[in-house]
Amino acid sequence: MAGKLDYPVGDREHGQIVQVSQALAFLPVKEPEIVWDAHEVLTVSSTALALTKALAENADVVLVSIEDAQSRYFLHGSVPTTTTGHLLSSGDIIKLRGRAEIDQFRIIYVSVNAKALCSYGREVMS
Repeated sequence: MAGKLDYPVGDREHGQIVQVSQALAFLPVKEPEIVWDAHEVLTVSSTALALTKALAENADVVLVSIEDAQSRYFLHGSVPTTTTGHLLSSGDIIKLRGRAEIDQFRIIYVSVNAKALCSYGREVMS
C-alpha cells in the first residue's frame, strides 16, 4: 500500500504540480550466482598481456590473483609499463566484471616474472 506525500512535487510556475506516492515496501532483488567454468595461469613478464580471448569471451566475471612478484595493470585498454599502472603485489586479488573490464585488462611485471591465476565465470539466475 502506498501513501501520499504531505507536499506537492513539481514546478508550480509551469503548472506541473504532481503528487507522488511513497513506497511502503521494498521488492527483493535476487543477486546472480557465479558459475566458474574455466581457469588458466598466465606468466606475467616484460610484455603486457591480455586475458586469453577464447576463455574471456564467455565470461561475465574474472578473478585474478597474483603470485610470486609485483605486477601492474590497466582496465581501459592502455598498455601498462613497469612503472605505470595499478600496482598488484603477490597475494593480491582483483575481480573483473563486465565486457569492458575483461576485454581491456592488460598486465605486465614490475621487475621479475609473476603468475596470474585467472578464474573465469558466468553470472546465472537460479
